[in-house]
Amino acid sequence: MKYTVNDFIGKRYGDLTVIDGRRISEYLYLKCICVCGNTVEVRRTNLTSGKTRNCGCKSKGFKHLIKDHSQVFKFDNISSNNSSGYVGVDFDKNAKKYRARITIMRKTFYLGHFDTPQQANNERKKILMILDWVVENLKNTIGGDSS
Repeated sequence: MKYTVNDFIGKRYGDLTVIDGRRISEYLYLKCICVCGNTVEVRRTNLTSGKTRNCGCKSKGFKHLIKDHSQVFKFDNISSNNSSGYVGVDFDKNAKKYRARITIMRKTFYLGHFDTPQQANNERKKILMILDWVVENLKNTIGGDSS
């Protein structure tokens, strides 16, 4: 069956709504608008199969993660072999000091070495407060209640 553009206009697939389209050779390409406001042209089979569900906004940045901090900042659990007693603080045997770390979007950042686990934990808390402030302001700037 040969589909036409009119068969799809107004239909929604994931975050994409079909607004127009065109046929190139045997393939139907549908112009869609994403919930973020971007437009994208998608091959019909990719759209209807679910292979393409958005314009790419959810993989290119972290705007969609702003709603839920837990997806941006990984709040580690204290592992059973943690001797410091603090999340994100461990003892670096080479430096013979405690180090603080934070994981953001699956990347671990080390915040420095400290003489006591309390100092390392305090530094980590300061950084978390700053990051929370940044995320809250991004929510307000971008509009955190939209996808």
